[in-house]
Parts: sequence; C-alpha cells; structure tokens
Amino acid sequence: MLAVAALAGSACYSYVPVDAAAAPPGEDVRLFVTQQGAAEFSEVAPVDGPIPDLRGRVVGREGSDLLLAVEVTSRQVGLRAIGLEQTVRIPIGEILSIERRVLNKPSTVAVVVGLVAGGTAMLLGIIDAFGGPPGAEPDPDFLINLFSIPVG
Repeated sequence: MLAVAALAGSACYSYVPVDAAAAPPGEDVRLFVTQQGAAEFSEVAPVDGPIPDLRGRVVGREGSDLLLAVEVTSRQVGLRAIGLEQTVRIPIGEILSIERRVLNKPSTVAVVVGLVAGGTAMLLGIIDAFGGPPGAEPDPDFLINLFSIPVG
C-alpha cells in the first residue's frame, strides 16, 4: 500500500525551469549546482552524481546567496511525520539551474482513474469470489460460463 501511495505521489508533480530571481520565498524547488556549490551543503544532504541536485523550499535571498530550507531528517510524532529542516546558503553563481515543483494535472488524473479502476476491479473480484451478499441468488441472465468440465 505504501508503494502505491509513493507511486501516486510521484506522478502528481513535475519540475519546470524557472529563473533564480523568479523563485519566490515558500516555493518548492530543485537546484542543480556545481561541485563547488555542492560543498556548501554536503554535510546536510548527500551529493550524488556528476551534477549535484538539492530539493527544498526557498526561504529568501541574502546578498548574492539563495537561502534554501532542506529537510535533513524526519521525526515521527504519533501518526504524523514532522520534517526537520536546516537552512542552507548557496551562492547564486554556483547554481546551474533552478526548477519549480508544479502539479502535473494529466498524470494526477491518470493515477486517480487507475487507482479507482483497480480498486473497483478488486472489489468486484472479491464479491464474485464469495458469491455476493448472503442469501442473494445469482441472476441467470448475467451468468457467463467461461469454461466447463464434463464429469461422468
């Protein structure tokens, strides 16, 4: 079930390029930075691949630096996970590109329709396997014989 939720959540969003000056505070972004820029946040977030990337929320700007709130860990409080963030300072000159996270409506609709169809098919399969509600007689007009085995 958790895998289905993760798949559904990932299909709902995509990233579109945005100018560094156009990313307002509070915006969820993904940054691609140079190796030297990655040194600024290597203690906070893992640096993978030839072009390091970092996901977070724009906090603001200070001089020629972009301030980004990055989730470093999460803490479970009851049934809810609370993300613990740290603000990272990244020089604008070290940023290769910035992408803004936006809702991808066609993918979201496709995932919702797929989940509803799958759930309906599963429910109908369960009803069919157990013969419907107790005491209900099957309607002979809707019976379909897929195969038969002659006995005797």
